[in-house]
Amino acid sequence: MRSTSWVLTCLFIMTLMGVRDGNAQIGSTSAVTDRYGSFYAYSAKTLPFPSFYLFQNSHFFTGSGDRPSGSKTVKDFGTQFGMQVGISPTFDVIFSGNFVQTTNLAPAITNNEIVTFFKSVDVPDELFLNLRLLPYSFAQNKINLGFMLTGRFQGDGFYNTPLRPYSGGSTEAGLSILASYFSHPDFVESGLALHLNLQYWNHLDNGAYIGYKAEDSLRRTSAFGNSLADTAVATANSSSVRFALGGSYPIDIAGKYLYITGDVYGQFFLEKPPEAAYSRQNYAYVALGVKYQWFDWMGVHLGGEYQVLKGTDKTVGNNQLLGIDDLTISKSDYPSWRIFTGLTFPLMPRASSPQSRVKEEVVLEQSERRKKEVEGILYSEQEIQKRSQNFIPIKEMRKNYKSIIGEYVTILDAKDKKPVEPEIPPEDENQGN
Repeated sequence: MRSTSWVLTCLFIMTLMGVRDGNAQIGSTSAVTDRYGSFYAYSAKTLPFPSFYLFQNSHFFTGSGDRPSGSKTVKDFGTQFGMQVGISPTFDVIFSGNFVQTTNLAPAITNNEIVTFFKSVDVPDELFLNLRLLPYSFAQNKINLGFMLTGRFQGDGFYNTPLRPYSGGSTEAGLSILASYFSHPDFVESGLALHLNLQYWNHLDNGAYIGYKAEDSLRRTSAFGNSLADTAVATANSSSVRFALGGSYPIDIAGKYLYITGDVYGQFFLEKPPEAAYSRQNYAYVALGVKYQWFDWMGVHLGGEYQVLKGTDKTVGNNQLLGIDDLTISKSDYPSWRIFTGLTFPLMPRASSPQSRVKEEVVLEQSERRKKEVEGILYSEQEIQKRSQNFIPIKEMRKNYKSIIGEYVTILDAKDKKPVEPEIPPEDENQGN
């Protein structure tokens, strides 16, 4: 089993090397990227070593998009793969990325201008790497707290695409604070779990050009000058704060767990991307879903999300020279709703059914009871030893007191006795007469 798992792991890592356009930042990650988390929030809980957790997710949207030239039917579809690997009791690693992602590029961009193998569907080559460290726990491990460092590594695919979170095409990084509450810390998946994520994200895109037409040729166009190209150049590092609040609750159905999940997540820009960026707005979504642990080695999930916050900052519209053609959904840079589905594969350790959980809890309860009994015996013995040690100086004091009291008794006895008068011999009495 272990050799098979290592082979699957190696194959999966090789597959991920060709993946791009994933979105593993807080607030824009796909569903169930973390075994103990909710659909859109990471948990403050690592996998034990050696453990592996694979996940596959797909999201889908179709609707009417608004372009400057008129409305158009658009689709937003993507498929994500990822893997979580346990390294130590407080540290693990999560890889993720998208395998397929629609680009929704402007009609002005013809196929011969697109430098990629697929024209209408982008096959990404960017990879997200999450390093998670969780050193703190409180309230008997019910509350966990830690940090996660995320890196995004860009290939040569599209990075500034409509309906997707902004990317400037360079290596990006983020730092997150993670907190979780588990009602059953010994069996995390058998009880209520709540998660809070707060992330600072920096696109590191200062000086990046995000247009689809060549920058040099655009700057040589005398009719428009340099100002047009400048709208597609980042003058500072774009940055944002991302958040996610999520939870899950298991329900026993036919000896299997059905998890009910809920999330609220979003993004607020601290430094806006350049005007030619498709996605310059803040956003927030509410997501609801279910995950059914069908087998101990596979779970299926289904859910949906709805946009509850729409920003107002717009991109440069209908700019054919830049290759930018604004696309919005109900005046938003992001889809107003999405459906997501997927599969999860807890390879090691396997997921347990409620019946096996009950057995484990009984065994744990019995072991805890025995432990308390042994601790009680040890405590009693320690107390006896402490008290017996306290008896020793008391005995010594009693001996000293007895000796002192004995001396006083001897002295007092001597004082109480009357002095004895000496007897006079008879001949001494006659001589006196």
